[in-house]
Amino acid sequence: MIKFLPSRAAALTALYEYLPRIPEYSKTRNYCRGERDTSLLSPFITHRLLTEQEVVSEALNHFDYKAIDKFIQEICWRTYWKGWLEQRPTLWDDYNNDVRKLAMIKELHQYQKAANGNTGIDCFDHWVRQLINDGYLPNHARMWFASIWIFTLELPWQLGAEFFMHHLLDGDIASNTLSWRWVAGLHTQGKHYLARASNIARYTENQFNPENLLNETAQPIASGKDYKPQIIQPLAKPTIQKRAALFICNEDLSPETSHLRNENFSVIFGGWAFSHYSSQVTQFKKLAISDALERASQHWQCPAVTLYENDWRQVIKHYNINQVVAMEPPVGPWSKTLRFIQNELANDIEVAFTRRQWDEQLWPHASAGFFRFNKQLPKAFKLLITS
Repeated sequence: MIKFLPSRAAALTALYEYLPRIPEYSKTRNYCRGERDTSLLSPFITHRLLTEQEVVSEALNHFDYKAIDKFIQEICWRTYWKGWLEQRPTLWDDYNNDVRKLAMIKELHQYQKAANGNTGIDCFDHWVRQLINDGYLPNHARMWFASIWIFTLELPWQLGAEFFMHHLLDGDIASNTLSWRWVAGLHTQGKHYLARASNIARYTENQFNPENLLNETAQPIASGKDYKPQIIQPLAKPTIQKRAALFICNEDLSPETSHLRNENFSVIFGGWAFSHYSSQVTQFKKLAISDALERASQHWQCPAVTLYENDWRQVIKHYNINQVVAMEPPVGPWSKTLRFIQNELANDIEVAFTRRQWDEQLWPHASAGFFRFNKQLPKAFKLLITS
């Protein structure tokens, strides 16, 4: 069973252990034969216990870009999805509305068979158990899983995306939602991903071969809605006031590596999860935020408190705070929560958002397809990796 320790120390250990194998990534990335075929870095990167910039920088310090371009692209897919959704935030609202409208389907026998791994399709049922037990699936298995869910089992992609987010330790709002849309044929209109028995047999080395069990001729899902990108406005580094508090959440758990590392804060406070996660994912997030708060407290030499023990209003009042500073959370639940806090405090204190240079530089390039985004990476790295 895969075991992830929710700490930055564990994240750095995982990176350095995988580092010598990065050149092999292009050859092994499609196989699903166990832990040997994946870096197992994604839960750390999702929570930024390890940042994309750190991973890419460390890789390029050891290897030539062309030799490891597939690995670099895989790291940057997350950045691309983030930037793409930041430019189309209404898509996230539409997805949530769809999940609510489709909730009754979860009571149907077809959904229950899929969610409990009782479909009779051995590979799919195995992946359901693996997902629930480990909180993780290899990327290729996720694609097969999503395709079977949508085109063979004929279940809504939105409920599949929700099922993943409930169980995945590396569940990411943008990557997960948009990847499911891509499989369905909605991200690139008319281009979907179909799981094929021969492909599954090849890349599981015949552990599974669902011959004649899959719909391999399904048509992509059609959608009449087109999401036009909006401009991402740049965020300047805020001027930190004397009685400032730093807020951190599970979207970025290494604030001491950011451009705020040399500032002074009176208190650090933070929170972690929302109710739709499994107990395993919730526990990971709780422990990860505790690790982050402890590190932040040591780095800034100030108290750190958690929101499950203290209401944010109490924290601000107790420490006489006149400014709250936060890494701007991307589209998702934390974004709405912090905007709510910002509005609540508007007449009393300032809530200032800032953004890592990595996001500031790369998100605007995610306005169209990944190919165009990928062409911008070498140029961007010259600025980001040396900064």
